[in-house]
Amino acid sequence: MGDKRQVGDILQEWGDPIEDAPLTEEIALDQRSIGKGSQSSGDLFYHTAEVGDTSSRQVLVCIALHGDEPCGIGAWWEVAAEIEHDPAILEGGLRVVILHPDGRGRYLDGKDPNRIFTESAATDQLARDLYDEIDQSEFVIDVHCGRWCAPFVIVDDPVSENDLTDASSWRAARTIGCAAVAEMDGEAGQELQNSLVAAARRRGVGGITIELPHQATPELAFKILHNALVGANSLRTEAFDLGLGEVPASPEYRRTVVFSTGTGYYRTVATPGDWVNASKPFAEIRKINGEFVDAIVFPAGYVIALDKNLGDPTMVGDQVGEIAALKG
Repeated sequence: MGDKRQVGDILQEWGDPIEDAPLTEEIALDQRSIGKGSQSSGDLFYHTAEVGDTSSRQVLVCIALHGDEPCGIGAWWEVAAEIEHDPAILEGGLRVVILHPDGRGRYLDGKDPNRIFTESAATDQLARDLYDEIDQSEFVIDVHCGRWCAPFVIVDDPVSENDLTDASSWRAARTIGCAAVAEMDGEAGQELQNSLVAAARRRGVGGITIELPHQATPELAFKILHNALVGANSLRTEAFDLGLGEVPASPEYRRTVVFSTGTGYYRTVATPGDWVNASKPFAEIRKINGEFVDAIVFPAGYVIALDKNLGDPTMVGDQVGEIAALKG
């Protein structure tokens, strides 16, 4: 099964989520990226980097689509430096888009910018711009940051006969070396079919969504993006061993949302990176006076993320975490 202590060691380094740290200034981004340009479209502003020969083959990398999830930017800097040091490792070209929706906030004009990619999105400027980028690409990598999470990759399941079912997305996901899961079932999964990568797959373009931990170590974030580009056949080099031990990486693993069963204080039992069986509680909820209320249990799986930290208050029905559970 592998030594999970390595996962715990890395989690110790990640620390608290980024809350108010400003994005890197444009001039610093200019100095530390290659092939960079900037463009605006109406009220939108974002940085772009085009590296290599995108006329022969283009892979699109989208970073900070949510403005409060910037940790993929440092990973790109390191990949850019790697390519600058040895341009021969690049196969085809990369088109990198680093967005800044609403400055630092998650939302853009009151909307989640990763839920706007519907077939009727022609009136949304950001969706139109990124659809244009998708249509010029053979693969899409969308880099996000999750709260209190282990690193994991999402491969969106098809929800209609028009969706792309391809081996390239799973090959890229498995190359990374962290958990790779199919999208969750139910209402939440349907909502995520309006995400950037799900929309790409509907247009016949393979892709994956990467969830880095907030404040992931720069080395780990770089290795994950590097490995994703190796899996997408953009870098002619070896993938790094992330040292995370055994992790799920199969369409048979689904994201399962874990909900609170009681009102009170939240106490974690499992942590991201743990394998758990169906009899082990995910967490405990205790009343204000400390009396035990209930333990949250769930199917056997791998703990991906916590939504609440130790001691946080919770209400019945609050989401407290996610696991990768075996399908069925």
